[in-house]
Amino acid sequence: MSLGAGRARIVRQLVTESVLLSLAGGVLGLLVAWWGIRGLMALTPPIGLPFIAGVGFDVRVLAAAAALSFASALVFGVGPAFAASHLNPILPLKEPDPAAAHGDRQLARTALVSAQLALALILLIGTGLLANSFLRLSRRDLNFDPSGLLTFEFRVPVAQRPIGQHRGFTYFEMDVPPSQTMKRVLERLRAVPGADSVAAISFQPVNSLILPVMDVILEHQMAPQRDGAPRSRAAAYFLITPGLFHTIRTPLLRGRDIDNRDTAQTPWVAIVNETAARRFWGDADPIGRRFTLDSVPEEQPREVIGVVKDIPTRHGQIDPQPVIYASYLQQPLRYRGPWAGMFGQMTFMVRHAGDVRGLIAAARSAVAEIEPNRPIDTIMTAQQRLNFGRERLRYRVFLVGTLAATAAVLAAIGVYGMLAYAVSQRTREIGIRKALGASTLELILLVGRRAVVLTAAGLTAGCVGALALTRLIESQLWGITATDPATYVSVSLVLVVVAFLACLGPTRQALAIDPTLALRRD
Repeated sequence: MSLGAGRARIVRQLVTESVLLSLAGGVLGLLVAWWGIRGLMALTPPIGLPFIAGVGFDVRVLAAAAALSFASALVFGVGPAFAASHLNPILPLKEPDPAAAHGDRQLARTALVSAQLALALILLIGTGLLANSFLRLSRRDLNFDPSGLLTFEFRVPVAQRPIGQHRGFTYFEMDVPPSQTMKRVLERLRAVPGADSVAAISFQPVNSLILPVMDVILEHQMAPQRDGAPRSRAAAYFLITPGLFHTIRTPLLRGRDIDNRDTAQTPWVAIVNETAARRFWGDADPIGRRFTLDSVPEEQPREVIGVVKDIPTRHGQIDPQPVIYASYLQQPLRYRGPWAGMFGQMTFMVRHAGDVRGLIAAARSAVAEIEPNRPIDTIMTAQQRLNFGRERLRYRVFLVGTLAATAAVLAAIGVYGMLAYAVSQRTREIGIRKALGASTLELILLVGRRAVVLTAAGLTAGCVGALALTRLIESQLWGITATDPATYVSVSLVLVVVAFLACLGPTRQALAIDPTLALRRD
């Protein structure tokens, strides 16, 4: 500017430099993303996250990266460029210390780095809460024993035809109910050597992704709610065979299990879980109470004969869900779609004490004797099914954690860059201090004070932001609150360590300054 450059030229040159830096960062970001996506694919994500395999680079991705890089250069480059173009050219020539001439910019840089730390802290706290919740979910009591339990799926096509409407829904009639085929398969499996007990359920416990939900009509007025909130009368619905809860070892709190006396010709019965008993009948004893499922006109009233412990229907289920278990034999031939198809599928549970490999072969052979053209599917132990479901949650936590770790690395780079630049700007001052006898501790404090200020500001803003934003994921947490003090303290300490490590380089740079060379520069 002292040599005659106009403000437009200064702005143009500085913005051009910003664009070049931003585009170089965009290219590097694409390379990291390309490597990262292949790393995620190598983890073999489980069912439920199939989109990872379809992620790739094309012209749209490259165009978006270029547009974001260019936009970043404009957003973060134009402002400083205009500020630089309004400088008084006499002041830098008169002031030998650049840091003293640009104190306002130092403040802006400190604010930006503190904002980086704050955002990184918010992400890390969110990740810590989710990871803590995942660990608690993985260790909670599922109220059944998966050890020694072999499971497989078996399906029979259901011949059905639409016959009318019920409350706005089409309902179907089954020409031949598949329950008789399921009954023969069940009886044959019970004769397999090594099978201590055998039962079946229409959908997998815990791992169920889609469940039929039925409206429940109680015979008497439902128990009042103390807080005045309305009670939900909807419940998940499972078809089961006799002896299911004995086979999977789920505690029966009251009443009895469904057994062989419960046939299509006897009065219809059902078992409810403890959440359904509490929600529908309050503190009253549900045994002997009657209800009807609002599915089709042919549905008959069912009497509650037992109450069992809550079994989660999904791994990520936070609040327990009301569940009704009904005999697979006590079902109407007409049913509202799309739930008519559930009659033709069963997940069989085989309790065994011996070699599971021999039991698998025996189970395949036993089912083939009944239905030679319909092999069993997805055969594995119950523990393998549980681990498979947990992988989906673990994978999601891993993805969020990766993003949070990336934010922490960016914050560390910001702290390092900020302090390294400050040291380079104050080289003459540090040289004079060393020449006048400043100790190593004094120089460390000179550099460290700024690091402490920006770290403290970032942690304070980050904790405030986390308290406000983590409430958005409160519904996804189990066994932990969105304001868990241990998570906030531990994550904050991690970020303090990251900031400390980022300070080591600039501090060593300051201690290595030769006062003679620093004074000769001016």
